[in-house]
Formats: sequence, C-alpha cells, structure tokens
Amino acid sequence: MKQLSVLASIKKASLVLATVAATTTFATLSTAAVSDEQVEGGTDLFSTLDADNNEVITPDEAIYLEPLMAQFNELDTNKDGMLTQKEFDALSLG
Repeated sequence: MKQLSVLASIKKASLVLATVAATTTFATLSTAAVSDEQVEGGTDLFSTLDADNNEVITPDEAIYLEPLMAQFNELDTNKDGMLTQKEFDALSLG
C-alpha cells in the first residue's frame, strides 16, 4: 500500500514539475532562486516533493528534482539531513 502512495506522490510531483517548466521561462529559472514571486506555486512544489507531509524534504524525496539533489547538502544549513521550507527556498534552478 505504501508503494502505491509513493508512486502516486511521484506522479503528482512529475505533473507539478512539468507544469512549472511549461509555464515558467527558462531565463527566469536559470537566474533565480525558487520563491513564490518567481515561480507561481513555489510553496506547492515543496509540498508536492514532501511526499509524507512531514514539512521537511528528505534525500529520498529530493531525488525527483535534479537541481535539488545537486544542492541538497549546501541547502541543508543545519546539517540534519532534511530541508525545511526556509532551506528549500534558497534553491537555485539555474
């Protein structure tokens, strides 16, 4: 049952990411950090990636967004192995 929930979350994250990519220009994404002003629904992206809804993103949840994985350790400022919304907001997709 948990596998189905994870698969559903992955599909949902993929759809959100595709929508963000389709509606946001590459120039904006390549030069800006993620925020509500720069990517409409930025908080929703965090929520979508947070598959277990515990208000943090773990490496297992971050694997679906390559720029996030590449910056995960740098973004994890308190080095607890998880990203809070505040830490996630510093993500640069460029």
